[in-house]
This record gives sequence, structure tokens and C-alpha cells, in this order.
Amino acid sequence: MIESLKKELTLFDLVSDCDQWRDRMAVIYDDEQVTVAVTYNQVMIIAGKAIQNHQITTENEYFVCSVIKIETLEQLLFQYNTEIIRSAILQDLNMVLVKPNRPQHTRTERTSLALCLTTSGTTGTQKIVKVPHSCIVPNILYQRGTFRISEKDVVFLSSPVTFDPSIVDIFVTLSSGSCLLMTSDAMKECMLSFAVPNQLLWLLTKCHVSVMQCTPTLLSRFSITDLQTSLLSECSSLRVLGLGGEQFPPLSHLQHWRAHGNMTKFYNLYGINEVSCWSSMYEVTAPDFRKFE
Repeated sequence: MIESLKKELTLFDLVSDCDQWRDRMAVIYDDEQVTVAVTYNQVMIIAGKAIQNHQITTENEYFVCSVIKIETLEQLLFQYNTEIIRSAILQDLNMVLVKPNRPQHTRTERTSLALCLTTSGTTGTQKIVKVPHSCIVPNILYQRGTFRISEKDVVFLSSPVTFDPSIVDIFVTLSSGSCLLMTSDAMKECMLSFAVPNQLLWLLTKCHVSVMQCTPTLLSRFSITDLQTSLLSECSSLRVLGLGGEQFPPLSHLQHWRAHGNMTKFYNLYGINEVSCWSSMYEVTAPDFRKFE
């Protein structure tokens, strides 16, 4: 993490070596209706076309804003001297590209923005959180190292792109040569309903997901039997399960959720938008679990 601060890395630096994985699978999109697989080479081609279409150069500073409602973003940014660049693809994801109309900073300055997010407004008026590269990059590098992400991993993108954990998941994956599993918001809502929660387990098992961050509420929607025979079974492919966004569940619950012999590592993650993204991380160890045996 210290090295990343010295070198002033940006999100773009993290994925600049994607070409070395050219034919490896970068993203899998599956919503039961359509399944799409994209290689790293195709990701870079798509990114190149997006840069060309929006005439993005290193002389201009741009950042992505991710919000629940585009109209909310326009109201919040009204006080700033900015230009909002719309894109049909980004708007479908509740995102827009923003160009600050002000003197530009050099890329090495700590004020260089990577992205902008809005808070949910649950504690008051929605606020814009401006995240510099120097804040989010160390977070990504630390998590990548702690979780030991490699080319063999499949990471499930459980958070919507309006929340900063999704940024961490995306760049942890694409900077490691691993594969990112995505699905539609409609599919997530369907999968998280109490009526058909097993659809999510089916998708995670089918794609051999090995790394996942989610809320404890998501896990609690599955029956103990279903968890012990799939996601948290003795032979589960899931290496790492990070739980955050809510109060961490009692360890006795985790012990009951997982099957005997399950080797998944559990992490207690905590953070708020303003620290983007996690400010603390704790691994639940074997001695912790032995207290409940």
C-alpha cells in the first residue's frame, strides 16, 4: 500500500497490463436469459472505443459519477463548474462521465479524481463523495493482496455500481487476470427474493465463484441446508467471503451456516462512502470458531 502512494498509481495503471492476459476470460455476464463471456483483449478494445468516442485524452481530467438517479447528480453538480457527458451505455448503469471545467491538475497530484459517488441520504441530504486515485488504489491493492487474488479466481460482483465496493471488485479482478461474474439488477432482485433464493446459489456454483463480498442479509436468505450443500459446503470453490455493509453476524451463525470441513475464509469488512471503500478488515480465524465448537 505504501508503494502505491509513492508511485501515485491510478485505476488506469492497475489495468494497464491487461494485454498480458489477452485471451483469458475477463467478464462473464449471466442473467439466465443471456450468457456473455468477454476476454481481456475484448475489454481493452471496448475501452479504447469508448475513449475514442468521448475524445478522452491525457490532457483532460475526467471522472465517472455513479448515482441512484441521474437527475439527482445534475442537481448536486449544479454548484460546480462541470460538464456532464451522457452515454446510453453508462446511463443504463446509472452512471455518467463528468468533465470538470477548471484548470487541470497533473496526474501525479493527490487531488486527481478517480470517481464520484453519492451517499444514500439515509442520514440526511445526499452528499457527493469525490474519490481520488490515491484513496481508492491502496484499498484495491491491499484487498487484492489480503485475499490473494490470482488468475484462477472468479469474483462475483454483488454490489450495484452505485456503491463503491463494486469499484473495488471490478479493479481487483481486472488487475489480477481473474474473472468477474456479473448479472442484471433485475436478476439480482429476483435471486434475492425469498421465493427463489436458490437461483443465486445455482449461479455462484455453476461459475465456480471463489471470491465474494456481500451483506449478511443476503446469506441469511438461504436455508442452512442449502448453504452447507453449495456455497459453504466442504468442497466449495468459495475461498473468500467478505461480509460488510451491515452489522457482522454472530460467529455462532457463521458456524451453523457452513458445513463441517468447509475451508472458506470469512472477513468482517467495515467502511463508509467517505473513506472509499473499506476502512477496516478482520479475518475470522480458526481459534475464533473453536469458541463455539
